[in-house]
Amino acid sequence: LRYGLRQLRHNPGFTAVAVITLALGIGANTAIFSLANVFMFRPLPVKDAGRLTVVAVKFRPEGDPGPLSYLDYQDFRKQADVFSEMTYYDLTLAGMGYRGHADRIIMALVPSNFFSMLGIRPALGRLIAPGEGDAQGAGPVVVLGHSYWVKHFGSDPGVVGKTVDMNGQTVTVIGVVPEKFKGPYALIEMDAYAPIGMYSLTAENSTLLTDRRDTELRVLATLKPGVTVEQAQAAMNVIAARLAKAYPESNQGERVVVVPERLARPEPAVQGAMPLVTAVFLVMVGLVLLVACFNVANLQLARAATREKEIAVRAAMGAGRMRLIRQLLTESLLLAAGGALGGALAGNWVVRGLDMLHPLGDFSLQLAFSFDWRVFGYVTAITMVAGVAAGLAPALRVSRTHLNETLREGGRGVIGGARRHWVRDGLVIAQVAGSLIVLVTAGLFTRSLVNAEAIDLG
Repeated sequence: LRYGLRQLRHNPGFTAVAVITLALGIGANTAIFSLANVFMFRPLPVKDAGRLTVVAVKFRPEGDPGPLSYLDYQDFRKQADVFSEMTYYDLTLAGMGYRGHADRIIMALVPSNFFSMLGIRPALGRLIAPGEGDAQGAGPVVVLGHSYWVKHFGSDPGVVGKTVDMNGQTVTVIGVVPEKFKGPYALIEMDAYAPIGMYSLTAENSTLLTDRRDTELRVLATLKPGVTVEQAQAAMNVIAARLAKAYPESNQGERVVVVPERLARPEPAVQGAMPLVTAVFLVMVGLVLLVACFNVANLQLARAATREKEIAVRAAMGAGRMRLIRQLLTESLLLAAGGALGGALAGNWVVRGLDMLHPLGDFSLQLAFSFDWRVFGYVTAITMVAGVAAGLAPALRVSRTHLNETLREGGRGVIGGARRHWVRDGLVIAQVAGSLIVLVTAGLFTRSLVNAEAIDLG
């Protein structure tokens, strides 16, 4: 390791180019995997996250699964024996004012069992307690999201017990959620949480609590231990058929879809497409990394021309071929480690840049880059792969020493000679081929995006 670091330090130009090249490839992989981690792999920071599911309904076989009505939720919760508990949230917009300043916020209206089912504990004050605020007009209290509390209340612990204006009415702040809990919706962090009984504050003359055709609730349910998603879906469809007979005008053709929560981000309709899309993007950035590895491998082959006599002397002094390969691979892995550090920083920068986009108006995306064990393990794995991929071919080629030919004055060595350029040529061909695949795919993706933007929405 010390010798490898000295070699790289003595060749700063080569080292910088190789590290930057690998950093670009590893950075692309880090960014895409971080997004995949947000959407598919990282569980919500809640109790029994592995058994948490999303329950949705659809009324046509070809339709997308969507939210439930309040009355259907009540019936499902009473009759379903495959879940240990069910809860829901309703996304809504509201205006919140405090000390002469008002903001538009995104808020979740939740039942009284929401926080207790998810096992959320307050960072400050208290949360909505079981039995509190379920009746229409009950409340009026509000729980603040952590980021909103920090940004708009200056992290003031004295905010608990203070009153704020919500859509022109006075409500009391009772607590703040913990920092790690961004809310149940994958893309946006909730600014506040209020009891469902306060629905009239955000929607006048609403029929949410009385009409089965008013489907607005995103339902979460925790499977009982030993119950599979398929068993839960079958049991829920039996109840749905029962409700269809009892309420044919609103529930005819209703079918239930039960999806693991991590596959229903941000909506359950993506459950079939998201794994495929994620796999395609990971394969494409994998090709980008492979192209970078080919590039660095060729750089190392070119650099090896200046080290022929060094390698030959080491072999003459007793270094076996495996020892030489280990030394050269060590230097390649050191380059990859430098690329991994730069790539992780680049991936973090890319994801934070996406966080600054505002496709939803006032509200920024929440694609928070978190360097958890999944991202760390992925970056470590691709760093090892990159180090070996970039260094193995040069190590095998250079370690095949010809002592007499190399040490003889003016000898062409193992790198020289027109017949010995097939490794370099092969790497160049592979690099161009991989680049062409990525460019064609990027072109198709861009064209599809342009076509999608050109659709006449009427």
